[in-house]
Amino acid sequence: MRRPLVLSAVCLLIILASVQPFSCEASSDRLRLSRVISVGDFEGVTITNYGNAPSDLSDLSICDGEGSVSFTETLTLEPGCSISVLRSEPDSWFICERYLTFRSSAVSQSRFALADEGDQVYIERNGEVLDCFVYGNAEPCAGWTGEPLQKIPRYRYAYRASAFDTDSSEDWRIGTEGMMHVLPESIHEASVIPFAFPDSEGAPVFDALRSAKREIRLCIYTLDHPGVAYILLESMRKGVSVTVLAEGDPAGGMPKDELEILSALSNEGADVRVIKRSDDGFRRYTYMHAKYAVVDSNTVIMTSENWTQSSFSSNRGWGAIVRSESCASTFVSVFGSDSDLSNTDVRRFDEVYPTHTPGRVPPFSYSDSYAKEYPADVVPVFSPDGPFVALESLISEAEHRVYSQQLRVQYSWGETLSGNPVAWMCQAAERGADSRLIIDVSFDNPFDEDTRDGFAVRSILKGEKVEVRCVKGSGSYSMTHNKGLVVDDSVFIGSVNWTSTSFFQNREAAFIIRSAEAADFFSELFLSDWGPDAESISLRLSAEGRPSEGRAFVLSAEDSIVPEGTIFYWDTDSDGIFEREGVKIPVSFGAGVYEINVRAVLSDGSSWKGAWS
Repeated sequence: MRRPLVLSAVCLLIILASVQPFSCEASSDRLRLSRVISVGDFEGVTITNYGNAPSDLSDLSICDGEGSVSFTETLTLEPGCSISVLRSEPDSWFICERYLTFRSSAVSQSRFALADEGDQVYIERNGEVLDCFVYGNAEPCAGWTGEPLQKIPRYRYAYRASAFDTDSSEDWRIGTEGMMHVLPESIHEASVIPFAFPDSEGAPVFDALRSAKREIRLCIYTLDHPGVAYILLESMRKGVSVTVLAEGDPAGGMPKDELEILSALSNEGADVRVIKRSDDGFRRYTYMHAKYAVVDSNTVIMTSENWTQSSFSSNRGWGAIVRSESCASTFVSVFGSDSDLSNTDVRRFDEVYPTHTPGRVPPFSYSDSYAKEYPADVVPVFSPDGPFVALESLISEAEHRVYSQQLRVQYSWGETLSGNPVAWMCQAAERGADSRLIIDVSFDNPFDEDTRDGFAVRSILKGEKVEVRCVKGSGSYSMTHNKGLVVDDSVFIGSVNWTSTSFFQNREAAFIIRSAEAADFFSELFLSDWGPDAESISLRLSAEGRPSEGRAFVLSAEDSIVPEGTIFYWDTDSDGIFEREGVKIPVSFGAGVYEINVRAVLSDGSSWKGAWS
């Protein structure tokens, strides 16, 4: 049923914040685009009157460079009010109090179609362009300044976030209904406990959870650590309120162990909720990928790792315990918005899995934690959008060091070197900052046909001053799952991978921690994982036991100076085939002179050769 077209008392609400009119004189020229939705059956735009006088929409046209939609009837838009013009009836998730479809007698449409990959759209009256917007891969149109806004994903729209019109991407954000945006602007005095995985095995996390007296709010991508489950159950028995928000559709599906733990928590009284697509396919974030907990509204636990047993005990990751009531209050607000059951993509666990059997949670103990605590200033950072703003400012101010350790780096960022963290690192290196990037390649092959993996990122950056190493774990950890960054005396810790999805489409959470002590703590970890510089690498071969005819002895390379994770291959008969593997190998020879060749293959795929005779 079509709603009556009454525009006099309707004001647009976008992303939990009401529209603020421009500071301007009364003028019909204060009509502006305020929302653009380009993907889906009901594509279209929202127009808002930012002036302080009514505006007549007659003779107004919405154009995309190829087609147009024109108003054919006299319609008046009151100050601060909006109207959406859409191809068809909107889906239930797209909230608009007043709208017209292309079939309405009040508009006339000719070949107007917004491209999914990118387009330009502008409103004009009598040949005068009043406002314009460009997104995705489209070429900027006359009146637009700078690069386009990024591509608009499905179930998202671009919305005007600035009260001042600059006709640039600075005015716009990507969002959807119920998506709370928090820009990284607040600074909080705090005390911070930095720690690392797998070194700590999660002990600081367990300590912080056990300190709860009133409540624990946990937002997590995956949870199957029995120790975490045991502590949460133990806390509930002491009267602590526990609320969990978990990703309901993680990549590969929700593991059986996680279902059992969430079911056990729900069965014992925890308020367990999952975020996943609603029945009509809508969800606010591509993934709820954050990994944090708020304890008693005064402590925030932040990790790069999922809360799983394997992640805590074998991955390289960073974490921090931040004690600050004001900082915690920001996370409480975001958690409350994200977990609100009025959002159609949030449901209680027992409604989604009513028959799932709770798993048994065994008693749990762990070694004491001896982590140090430091004073710091802390800035909360949330995706969408926050990491882009925060990292551009942080890296652009780097003077001495920029150390980044990443599970994944988007290849196109190294390819374009414009407006992304890789580009900012290259610029820091040009200014003289020691700039180093570690990329995990545990699942990459330098010899396969994948030309956009971690090895490819290293290859494309060879001409830059940023040093790049590809790592497949080491003797002390199995893989790099970190998303950490050290810039001078600041640290960035959280769940944010270096990809566009993580920056702009997921819900992610992170901290910027301004503390020389915390920065040095993680810098030492980074440099240890980096390993010796190339000029320091040395193959040192020796024999254990006295070589003699027919007698077994051991060839050893254990005194070599090489990065962790290096594998040694041996050619003991000078045939060019390296058929033996190991730091040490037992051998025996008959009478004669022999040359033993060894090849050390580093975790990044590079190799060094040596010989012993």
